[in-house]
Amino acid sequence: MSGQSKYRTLWEQYYDESEAIIFVVDSADRLRIQVAKNELDMLLDHPCIFQTFLINYYKIAIRKREVPILFFANKMDLAMAMNEQEVAKEMQLEQITDRAWHIQASNAIEGNGIADGINWLSEIIKRNKK
Repeated sequence: MSGQSKYRTLWEQYYDESEAIIFVVDSADRLRIQVAKNELDMLLDHPCIFQTFLINYYKIAIRKREVPILFFANKMDLAMAMNEQEVAKEMQLEQITDRAWHIQASNAIEGNGIADGINWLSEIIKRNKK
């Protein structure tokens, strides 16, 4: 889903069935990284991201979900771009301890880093299904 503010309210409609999250950060936009951090915090606080309700005729069960997150630190081709470690620090990714996450440097225009990130994510999803 798009990260534009007018589309963010649509995100939660997809949380229940999500197997993974791809979160793209503009690594060259030092001013708006806090907006991205705030959106990430709201996403991670949503109950459908960390639990699922299983309902049958007799009971309701709550199952913990570990939806992995792939962060693309995009626009690495720009001179003012933060590196992966700087983006991770600004986004406080080290505080995410309840699920697998990975940050991948990328340049979407040239395709750099995209395959590496998607490969990591597909391996995590396969492992989670076992």
